[in-house]
Amino acid sequence: MLPVGVQGRSHRVMSPMRGQPDPVPDHFRQLTAAAAVLSGVAGYVNAVTIAGVLHVPSTHMSGTATRISIDFVTATDTSTLLRDAAMVIAFVFGAAVSGALLDSTRLRLGRRYGMLLVLEATMLLVAWLILASGSQNYLPVVALAAGLQNALATQFSRATVRTTHMTGILTDLGIAFGKWISRRGVTRWRVILYLSIFAGFISGGAAGAAMSIVLRDHALFIPIAITGIGGAAYWTWQFRAQKPVGRRGDIR
Repeated sequence: MLPVGVQGRSHRVMSPMRGQPDPVPDHFRQLTAAAAVLSGVAGYVNAVTIAGVLHVPSTHMSGTATRISIDFVTATDTSTLLRDAAMVIAFVFGAAVSGALLDSTRLRLGRRYGMLLVLEATMLLVAWLILASGSQNYLPVVALAAGLQNALATQFSRATVRTTHMTGILTDLGIAFGKWISRRGVTRWRVILYLSIFAGFISGGAAGAAMSIVLRDHALFIPIAITGIGGAAYWTWQFRAQKPVGRRGDIR
């Protein structure tokens, strides 16, 4: 089977920008499901940190970068500036870890996705331990996990999927809507993918807000469980899939 972007399914949609076929990616259902779940995790975590004492988003860095600019001008307490700078650095480092371990720009079953998911769960567990100790210094660790996850999704989708922030997704949906209004070609599978990601993020955010009220500081347990169990399940599947299977004639 050829990798994503080389061969698609039976039908192809012409891209109005390039005039080239825009095929449905191989493993499209798995890609859509994984992207929706990961965006749900990001929406959940972001809601938990916003609902926290500091009310700070943690899965996207646009607002954090703006706060750094403001801190340079107005902040009298350097702790806020240092926290925001640490979050940006951690996000970049998390993406770097993902890039170093995955080394793939196409979705291929058998890659190190399980390892990265377990690593993300570990990072979120560390963040929870810091939060449980009464410290608010858990935010850079959450940003570390977010950077790892966003780079993971970006790599296996060839930059089609971003799961920790919705700015790009909403931009893509707006572009598709504009093309539809002007009666130009719209790639249906991309719209389905973007809508699934957005729905996952909103649903995850709602769940995170609700669990912040019910579980308080323990609300991070849910994304820890999702990423940890998901990574372990993928590892198990990968191990079984790689076990050699003897020919029927070898069994006597």
